[in-house]
Amino acid sequence: MSYKLSYSLPKHDGDVRALKLTADGQLISGSRDGTARIWKHNGVQFEHKATLTGHTHYVTSVEFLPTSPTYPNGLIATGSNDKRICLYTPDVCEPLVALEGHSGTISSLFGVSNELLISSSWDGSCKLWNICAFKCTNTYDVGTKEQPPWAAIYLNSGVLVVGSAEKVIKVYQLDTGLESRVLKGHTDCVRGLEVVDDQHFLSCSNDGIIMKWNAVTGEKIQTFPGHPNFIYNISLNAGILASAGEDGCALVWKGNKAETILHPAQSVWSVAVLPNGDVATGSSDGVVRIFTADDARKATHEELTHYSECVTRVLTKPPGRLAEDDERNVPGPEALAVPGKSHEEIKMIKEDGAVNCYQWNAPEQQWVKIGEVMGAANPGGKSTELEKAYDYVFPVDIEDGKPPLKLYYNKGQDPYVVAQAFIHSHNLPQDYLEQVANHIINSVKGQEPPILNSAYQDPFTGGSRYVPAGFASAPDPDATKLFPISSYVLMEVADLTKIKSKLDETLQTLGTPESSCEEMLDDLVSLGKADTVPSQESITKLKDMLCWPANMIFPVLDLTRLAVRIKQVNKELCCGDPGERLIAMLRSHLVEDNAVNIMMSIRIMANMVVHEHGEELMLSNAHVVYDLINSIFTRGKPKGLQIAVSTLILNMAVLFSNKNDSQGVRTTMVLAENLLPSVSDSQATVRLLVALGTCYSSVKGILSPDTQETLKKLASAGDDQVSKCSRQILDELQKS
Repeated sequence: MSYKLSYSLPKHDGDVRALKLTADGQLISGSRDGTARIWKHNGVQFEHKATLTGHTHYVTSVEFLPTSPTYPNGLIATGSNDKRICLYTPDVCEPLVALEGHSGTISSLFGVSNELLISSSWDGSCKLWNICAFKCTNTYDVGTKEQPPWAAIYLNSGVLVVGSAEKVIKVYQLDTGLESRVLKGHTDCVRGLEVVDDQHFLSCSNDGIIMKWNAVTGEKIQTFPGHPNFIYNISLNAGILASAGEDGCALVWKGNKAETILHPAQSVWSVAVLPNGDVATGSSDGVVRIFTADDARKATHEELTHYSECVTRVLTKPPGRLAEDDERNVPGPEALAVPGKSHEEIKMIKEDGAVNCYQWNAPEQQWVKIGEVMGAANPGGKSTELEKAYDYVFPVDIEDGKPPLKLYYNKGQDPYVVAQAFIHSHNLPQDYLEQVANHIINSVKGQEPPILNSAYQDPFTGGSRYVPAGFASAPDPDATKLFPISSYVLMEVADLTKIKSKLDETLQTLGTPESSCEEMLDDLVSLGKADTVPSQESITKLKDMLCWPANMIFPVLDLTRLAVRIKQVNKELCCGDPGERLIAMLRSHLVEDNAVNIMMSIRIMANMVVHEHGEELMLSNAHVVYDLINSIFTRGKPKGLQIAVSTLILNMAVLFSNKNDSQGVRTTMVLAENLLPSVSDSQATVRLLVALGTCYSSVKGILSPDTQETLKKLASAGDDQVSKCSRQILDELQKS
C-alpha cells in the first residue's frame, strides 16, 4: 500500500472543512467560503457539478440523506456557523429549506434514515429532525456551551453516540433520550466519530488517538496512535480507515499499519475513503485532493514531482513541527537507527548544528533526508531609525535621577490616545494620562493643533479627560459610548529583568554559555522596549530562539509579544516566509497542554496587529486561530488566558472593522458571542463586550437570543464597565 496523489479538484475560496460521499458515488465538500460543492464522478475522476449557496457563515458539516418517496434523488444537508441547517435537492443550488432551532454553530450532521437527521451544536445539544416535516422531533441535552458536543452518530442498535469537549463519549437511547453509558479513554476533546457496525464505532480526539469501542458493553477494543496532536476527522470504508489532522497529514490504516500522506497545507480538516479504496482529503489551502494506491490512477511523474516539491517547501518551514518529537528536544542522528512506524512518517533530526527533516521509506526500510527545517532568515533590508518615522520625539521626565523616556508623536494624532499607549508601553500609573497628554499639547503649541475628542473615555478604565481651551474638538454625539473603537489594545506590561534572567538560565541549560554574554542579552532584551532601534543581530537571535523546545520557550514568547510592537521587528517576523513560520509555531503551541505557552502565543497575536505586516498575517490566519481558540477556551481558564483571548478578539474586531471586511467582522462577532458566557474575569468580559459592540456597530448583525439574555444579566449586575457596556449594546439592538 503506497498512496500517491491522483488529482486535485478546483480550489474552494476557503478551507475545506467537511467531505461526504453520497450513495450514488458523488462527493460533497463544505468550505469556509460559505458554500458546499457537489462533485460528480465521470468514470475517470470527479468534476464540479454544482455549488450550493445559502449560508451566511462557514459550512462546517455536510451529510447526504438517501432517496425516499418524497425525495427520489435524496437530500443534501449542510450545517454552518450561522446556526442553521440547509437542506437541498441535488439539482437545485438554493436551499429547499433552512432548519432553525440551534443557538450555536452546527458541529456535525448524521443521517439516521432517509427521513431522520441528527445534528449536534455548540449550544450543548443534539437534535433529531424529521426532514419531511421540516421540524425538530426531539432535543437531547448532551453537553453545555462550555463543553459542547463536536460529533454525533447513530448506531442501528438504537443508540445515539456523542463525542464532546468533556473528553468523554456518551451513549443515549435514541427513542427515550436516556443516557446509558459514559465511555472514558480520551484525554482531550473528542472531535469525530465513525460507524463500524450496529454495535461498534471509532472515535478521534485532540489527543491524537483513534479508538475503537463497543457501544453496548462500553469496552475499548483497539487504539490507533499516529498523529502528534489534533485529529479532526476519520472515515472508514471497505476495511480502510483514514484520519485527518492538524499536523498537515492524513493517515491511512489497513489493519494495524498506517501510511502517512503529506499535504502542502498546515491542516487537513476532512477525509473520505472512496469505494475503490482511494482517499479524498480537504485541507486548509482550500483544495480537495484524491490519493490512490492503484498505480493506474496515480498522477503523472511530472505532477507527482511538483506535488512533492510543494510538500517539501511546507515541511521545511514551520517550526511547529519541531515539537512533534515526544521529548520536545529534537534528537540527534542516533534516532535514525529506529525504523519508522509508517511509510512517509516524518522525523526531525539535529545534526551539524542544524535541524533536518527526514522521511521514512518503508519499502527500502530507510530514512530519506528531505531538507533543513529552518533555513537561513532573510535579513529583510536595513534597520531603520525609529525617530525618522515620527514628526516629534519628546523627552518625558517621569522619575528624578533617571534619564527621560522618549515619546513619539505624529501630527494629527490624538494626544490622549498616544499618551495612553505610552503609559501602557512603560507600565506607568493610569493617573499619568493628563500629565503626558498635556506635555504633548504644550510641546506642539504654535504648530498645527491636534484634533482632540472631547468625549474620550478609556473603555477599560472608565477614565475621561479634560480638553484645554484653544484646541480643536471633534464632536461626538455618543459622548459616553464605550464602542466602537478603532485603535488596538496592546498587552505590554512586563518585567524585562525577569525575562532576561530566565533567558540567561535557559541558555545555560541548553549548553550555550558562550552566547549568553551580558552584552548579547542586553541587546536582545532591549527588543522588549517599544522605542528601541533594534539591531539586526538581536532580531536574528530572537528568530533563532523561537525554535527552542516547547518546555523552555516561554520567556522567548514573552519577549516576542513585546518585540512585535517595533515596526522593523514586526516586519521581519510577520512578512512572507518568516511570517508563515511564526504563525505555524504559534498554532503548534495552541494545541499543547501548556497553559503558559498558549497564553503567550495569544498575546503575540494580539500585539502583532499593531503594524501592517502583523495585520496581514492575522487576516490570513484568523479562521484557523478562531477554531483553535474555540477548542481550548472553556470556563475555568486562568485569568491571564481569559484576558489574552479577549484582547485578541477585540483587536481582530478593530482590524476587520477598519478593513471594512464584513465577513471577518461577523465571524469575530460569533466568536465573541460563543465565548462571552465562559468568561469570569471582569476585565476580559469588558474587552469581549467592546469587541461585540464594535462588530455590531460595523455590520448591524443579529445577536442570538442567548447572547441577548447574557447581556441583560450583565447589564443589571451593577454600575461598572461591564454593566454599562452591556446596556449600551442592548440600546443599539433596540434602535435597529
